[in-house]
Amino acid sequence: MLDTSSPKVRIALALLAIFLVVFGVRCVKKVVRGNDFFMHQAGLAVIAGEPIYPEGAIADGFPGLGLKKRPYLYPAAPAVVTAPLAYLPDWAAGLFWYIFKLALLVITFPLTQRLFRTLDLPPPNPMTLLIGFILVARFFENDFLNGQVNLVIFFLILTSFYLYARQREISSGILIGLALGIKQP
Repeated sequence: MLDTSSPKVRIALALLAIFLVVFGVRCVKKVVRGNDFFMHQAGLAVIAGEPIYPEGAIADGFPGLGLKKRPYLYPAAPAVVTAPLAYLPDWAAGLFWYIFKLALLVITFPLTQRLFRTLDLPPPNPMTLLIGFILVARFFENDFLNGQVNLVIFFLILTSFYLYARQREISSGILIGLALGIKQP
């Protein structure tokens, strides 16, 4: 655990908090401008009875809802689950999605350590985890900036591994199935 009484740790945590706020503002602004973050609007289209894979979708988006986005390329299930976000202003939906994925990312660190303990492996060195995180940080940044679901998939798969290691095969299988249902690749 971190020794939060240490001034160095407090400074590092303060800098991390500032970074996350600035990065969050950047992510929400970019997501609102329209990158890949529109599955919640596709979910609203499904609920409204509008096809989300219509012919000519590339040019038209979801005309009944007035959505002029690119075509929706993923299964309908995650779109329907995130449909309540469509009732929020774009910036609020983007902020919720950022905070949700950030929380999942933070949870992966202790979950990784628990997985190692469950498998009777030596605990991962925090510096090794940090270096590993830095190596994949570009992918995480892309996921955050474009409002994608890859971090959700990563969390589901990691949690599934952990549950499987604890002999909870049914729960593990449900999470793997959920991850596959959200994004097949």
